[in-house]
Amino acid sequence: MQNWSLQIALACQEAAKCKRWQRIRCARDDEMSCCPFFFALWLAFLIPAAPSAAACWFFGRRRVTWLKWEYTLLLVPYLIWLLLVMIQDKGKSLSNVAAEPFYLGCGVALACVVRVVIGRKWKEETLAAWLFAACCLSAIALWAFMPTLPE
Repeated sequence: MQNWSLQIALACQEAAKCKRWQRIRCARDDEMSCCPFFFALWLAFLIPAAPSAAACWFFGRRRVTWLKWEYTLLLVPYLIWLLLVMIQDKGKSLSNVAAEPFYLGCGVALACVVRVVIGRKWKEETLAAWLFAACCLSAIALWAFMPTLPE
């Protein structure tokens, strides 16, 4: 477990040294100075995801049984995408950094709607796991296949 967290910490340090991320960083030179920027990106992810997920979780509570780990859908795909962007930005513009979390949030919203619409036609744990994996894979696909947007 420590080896995995050490690799993430090293990747974050390398990303902090990258010239692209230095332009985005705040005036302070400590490691936490880019946290407000990452929080703003997470809010861009939550704009489409949170309202639809909350509505699905509230109004779909009689149709499906929500598993406790499904609520991490509002964080894990974003963290996967953010980690990939921090490791290798692939020469993308800041427009990509602003647009991709929004698109990812739309995918999470769609997954929540699909979960409620399908309901109990499939085994609930299996469907939830497939949709969770699809959202995580869409974060990877968005990072890998999204073309560079003009600034």
